[in-house]
Amino acid sequence: MPEQSSEDGLRAEILRIAEQRGSVKTLCPSEAARSIGGDTWRDLMPSARRIAFALAGEGLVDVTQHGERVDPDVRGPIRIRWISRPEDETGSATDAAALPAVGAPALRALHQAGYRTRADLEGVPEGDLAALHGVGPTALRLLREELARRENPGV
Repeated sequence: MPEQSSEDGLRAEILRIAEQRGSVKTLCPSEAARSIGGDTWRDLMPSARRIAFALAGEGLVDVTQHGERVDPDVRGPIRIRWISRPEDETGSATDAAALPAVGAPALRALHQAGYRTRADLEGVPEGDLAALHGVGPTALRLLREELARRENPGV
């Protein structure tokens, strides 16, 4: 079993990565283990999983498998997702002005093109967005619906 400082470091690293990614993107527990464990990261994996479920019990993160919340006795790979709270006003992906919830490839493409907020998308032709590698039909539909909702709040 890793010493307590490793456990504290692992907990802090899971929270750091999860908060940085926001509620839109997930992380694998191995990412935190690799970050603090170096060549011995595999030894940290049982603790990483246990800490992830402890954090879920505290209401800080969700632990999922195939997008669905899972219990600690689940087998196989898991993902960790930050749970956004109303007091999160850091300008992260959880912010009300942030881009709509689209898939990771579309979000990366939008960010690389310089689109960070909903306001950045106003007036951008749909064809320009469709030309971005990673923005497919589903992402376009979600973006179109969000922009329409913003223009017509009562709809």
